[in-house]
Amino acid sequence: MSTRTSAFVLVVLAACSPRPSDFTGGPATDSAATSSTGAGSDAVDPTTGTAGTTGTTGTTGTTGTVATTVATTGAEATSTGDSTPDTSFDHPLPYGCEPFLDDCPEGQKCAAVGESYQTLACVPVVRDPAGLYEPCTLVGDGLDGRDTCGPHLMCWNPDPDTGVGTCWGQCLGSFDAPTCADPAAACHIGRSALFLCIPGCDPLLQDCADDETCIPHPQDPNKFLCVVDAGGEEGHALDPCEYVNVCDPGTYCVDPALADPCDPQASGCCLPWCDLAGPPCPDPGLECIPWFEKGAAPPGHEDLGVCGTPP
Repeated sequence: MSTRTSAFVLVVLAACSPRPSDFTGGPATDSAATSSTGAGSDAVDPTTGTAGTTGTTGTTGTTGTVATTVATTGAEATSTGDSTPDTSFDHPLPYGCEPFLDDCPEGQKCAAVGESYQTLACVPVVRDPAGLYEPCTLVGDGLDGRDTCGPHLMCWNPDPDTGVGTCWGQCLGSFDAPTCADPAAACHIGRSALFLCIPGCDPLLQDCADDETCIPHPQDPNKFLCVVDAGGEEGHALDPCEYVNVCDPGTYCVDPALADPCDPQASGCCLPWCDLAGPPCPDPGLECIPWFEKGAAPPGHEDLGVCGTPP
């Protein structure tokens, strides 16, 4: 039984504005944060776009988290994979197969292999393979890329005790225009051989794992993803914040100018998500303000708002 775990590195390109509809995913910060915030080693600096030990920059995230952090190309992942494949694929790492092409022999798939997913190789597809988001297991230690998922899928983050993971989709389309079979997912392409579609989440439902929080995607504000909740004992509603993933689930680190009770001198402020068609905000001085401009909300997020002071 394998105990292999994995992690991503979040690249946050944060920009902030006084209105929720203008936010792209982070608090207002003018310079790199280099002092401890009590957020722990998974805090994400929205200025530098790095996850790592608090008080430093340029380090990678903590291993063992399903979706601690994510880097994407910024391309919208809404296709079902019918894009014309890019036959001029060029990536800095040497690969035995190309992830966007079905160039493996029949009955095999292109899979990330190695301890750090440093390359790709053709591996056999098992009989009756699991489908997208279905339970799966690794075959052996998983270092050779074999698992029980079907083509264009990878068994992600198997449980150390049970060995059961979930089939996540591999990116489709092309390197320049990656897509995902799941319209709510977003493609991650890093400098490793991982080409994965990260599943989406709902900030109102907070349907992530117990130690994670649902926040706007750093490079696609129309989508949301699960990241590790690094707030510890901090990050309650109206608390000051400096990193996008230190607020409690159900709240998000935004520009303090959005709500009068927030500290105007802070880098950010943890404000609750709210349902425009639901109950009022918990603070009587705040109202549910639309997160997206009218008519611009992606499907399923039409009623998403954040509790703030009305303009």
